[in-house]
Amino acid sequence: MGKKMIFKLLASLVLAISFGIIPYQSASAADHSAKMVTAFTVNDEITQISYLALGDSLAAGVDSTNNIGKGYADILAESMVELNLLHSFNKGFAYPGFKTADVLKDIRENKTGAIIGYGFDKPSTTIHEAIKNSNLITLSVGANDVLSTLKIDQATGKVEYDEALLGQALMQVGHNTNEIIKEVLTINPKANVYVMGYYNPFPHLPKEIQPLLSNLLLNLNGAIYNATSAYPNVSFVSTDVEIAKDYKVNVPNPANIHLSKEGYHIVAKQFWKSFGLTTIKVSFKDTNGHWAEPFINAAVERGIFKGYADGTFRPEEKLTRAQAAAVIVRALNLDMQDTMTSPFKDIGNYSLLTQAEINSAYHFGIIKGNGDYFKPSDEVTRAELALMIQRVVVLKTGKPLSVSPDFGQPFKDIDGLNAETKTAILAMAQLGVIDGSNGSFMPNDSTTRAQVSKILVNFIKLMN
Repeated sequence: MGKKMIFKLLASLVLAISFGIIPYQSASAADHSAKMVTAFTVNDEITQISYLALGDSLAAGVDSTNNIGKGYADILAESMVELNLLHSFNKGFAYPGFKTADVLKDIRENKTGAIIGYGFDKPSTTIHEAIKNSNLITLSVGANDVLSTLKIDQATGKVEYDEALLGQALMQVGHNTNEIIKEVLTINPKANVYVMGYYNPFPHLPKEIQPLLSNLLLNLNGAIYNATSAYPNVSFVSTDVEIAKDYKVNVPNPANIHLSKEGYHIVAKQFWKSFGLTTIKVSFKDTNGHWAEPFINAAVERGIFKGYADGTFRPEEKLTRAQAAAVIVRALNLDMQDTMTSPFKDIGNYSLLTQAEINSAYHFGIIKGNGDYFKPSDEVTRAELALMIQRVVVLKTGKPLSVSPDFGQPFKDIDGLNAETKTAILAMAQLGVIDGSNGSFMPNDSTTRAQVSKILVNFIKLMN
């Protein structure tokens, strides 16, 4: 590549700067990403996260072989699951090739998209609904705006470009990113937005072109960073320096600009540095003083239950059959049957995670359906829950629990039930896991989240 071409492109960068795009300093000089937030708290304690990933191929998870896999968003979501932090995750509005104008258009037109993630009981949503119901949003967008103005021959290092288009693209990135943030915060003023910085996508090109690429990267990240600086709950996450430390591992394919698994893990690590998460405590604004508060806290800490994005637990909310199957699978840490063909025809609209949990409960004999139907949205009855837990005992011990003749008949309203269900209720009552009221078990009554929290926490203690 000739010096004339390099100097000409550098001149265009200076031109872009003169339009008001101030280059950000990379993390080696100054860390602009550490804008700590506390909005994921209730009573100063961290609660559940509803996470939405927006943007381009990096948010979608395109890897160095150009296939969609686990990107930084997926890694973050998995980490949140391990920390018992995650309420929901969706990367369904992240698309390879997207530019800032595409994201902005989707928001302004309130696009409907498929949910790609977990924690949802439906297959699709609008982007406004997704934003409104999320308290954590990451945004990766802007690189395609600039890359579309460049033609780079990776074999020779030759660069062709239009000087005016490059300057316009950099300005457009800053303007559109700011507009995206404003739109997001208009829909959800309490959302915490993390805008992801970019890395050098061409580290394998000749050394003589690297200074030029570094300057271009600084201006791109600068445009993005400047768009975030006016908002207290919007942070910039720098990634360039850490990715460059071992670019042969992190960006391994000279013919592809995307990251390896290791590279995406580095991006996720940079996010956590910016997020500043160190400790997790359970606290919900609607459980203080509730009779089941200690059981609810214990259930959430064990990862059995999750809170809602608004900081509530909703203890009196009725549990569905799908939810009951899910919490029992979580309580037992059963292997997920995500590759199993489901025996039920009526769970296809649920998230892949929920389907896997239902399949696991079926696979291990904890639940049964009615032919090909599970009726996942029906409220689970007290009798059904007792039966599920009895089956767990069989799974764990290899034999059903027997009821002592001395235990008697404490409940006057279970005689009409089948023998298996009746035995399950009596066995669980004998162990003190469940109880009734005034001589009645009320087998057909629904169960609440609070009640199931108590039952499962007591049952786990018993099994241990």
